[in-house]
Amino acid sequence: MHPGAIRQSLRYSFKDGLFYSIMFGFGDLFLVAYCIALHGSAQAVALVATLPGFIGALSQLYTTETIEMVEGRKKIINFVVFFQALMWLPIILVPYVAGGSVPVLIACAVAYAVMGAFSVPAWSSLISKYIPVRSRGTYFGWRSKTLGFVVVASNFAAGGVLWLFGKGSMAGFTIIFSAALVCRFVSWAYLTKMYEPPHYPAPEAHFTFWDFIRRSGKSNYARFVFIVGAMSIAVNMASPFFAVYMLRDLKFNYIVFTLITLSATFTSLVMMQRWGKHADVVGNIRVFKTCACVIPVIPLFWLFSHNAAYLMAVQFFSGFFWAGYNMSVSNFIYDTVTPPKRSRCVAYFNVVHGAGIFIGALCGAFLAPRLPAIKGCPLLTLFLLSALLRCVPALCTRFVREVRAVRRVNNADLFYSILGLKKNIVTDID
Repeated sequence: MHPGAIRQSLRYSFKDGLFYSIMFGFGDLFLVAYCIALHGSAQAVALVATLPGFIGALSQLYTTETIEMVEGRKKIINFVVFFQALMWLPIILVPYVAGGSVPVLIACAVAYAVMGAFSVPAWSSLISKYIPVRSRGTYFGWRSKTLGFVVVASNFAAGGVLWLFGKGSMAGFTIIFSAALVCRFVSWAYLTKMYEPPHYPAPEAHFTFWDFIRRSGKSNYARFVFIVGAMSIAVNMASPFFAVYMLRDLKFNYIVFTLITLSATFTSLVMMQRWGKHADVVGNIRVFKTCACVIPVIPLFWLFSHNAAYLMAVQFFSGFFWAGYNMSVSNFIYDTVTPPKRSRCVAYFNVVHGAGIFIGALCGAFLAPRLPAIKGCPLLTLFLLSALLRCVPALCTRFVREVRAVRRVNNADLFYSILGLKKNIVTDID
């Protein structure tokens, strides 16, 4: 590999991420609100929130074979990202050409997600070639934090645009989604400039998704993937309906809704790099287990008050632990999977994770109108049920082991070090 080309590619990758983040903040994060504005039902909201991700994840089953067929990861990335950018156009036109049809919106969102998801295993395989193993937690923590702030700023700006135009107005959505379209094209332009190191497919790295499932009893990585998938089911029974609860039941305006939503994102971004530095030392599995044990209690806080300031505080707490969970999940894949198998294993992880999101949301959509109400709201009962079910995968994390040499610390020292309340266990932490 050429060090100069790698450094330049990391710069291009960061710029790609910058414009992708703006697109995400202006576009993806408001698709559920768009569906609600088009008078979509709770079931439709669940489908918009999860079906695109699920179908997109399934499409990744064929990414590795396609990479080998076209002999390159960049070709795949450049082709599908270009068409993903184009898909914003029909999404924008739904109220004007399709009469505001929610099924048409769902179909467009699925096509958009498939284009984006198909590139993920190829991108993950490519970017992992650039970063040394011992620096991945620090690098991806920094990258996620920096670009995440861009998401927050973009999301807040988009919420302001929608607030200016008022609820029910399609003009605000047209503006923010048009910005998303332009930014994705700029992101695509930077992706085309990245250097691709030679890629030599290894025959022994080929195994089917069915092979992956059959090995789950013996494979540490497979156990990890299915535990994350189970957590995704439990979490997403409730996750799509927090927006419904805030916009429909609590009748928050877009500014309040955006502020509460961004509270978790903001905390997650602030803490991502700090979690990453600790994970480089204590291991991703230690961080994964610690955060997974706290995640079940988060929905319970929504039962006590509907005050906006209180819910923002809950989201700050949520973002702290979700930062560590998401970072450790992503980085453990790089730790435990060899490069020849990486794109395939990323694809299989995303299939299981996407299936979990989809199954959880469908269960939530089915149960939401049928559950007894807490304080007059069945969604609060759904949040309670989600909290209880999260305990199962949290307990199962004990069956996943670390795969590299790490420093042993107890949970209390790790927690206090993350918060800066005791001496840091990471000597070079900022």
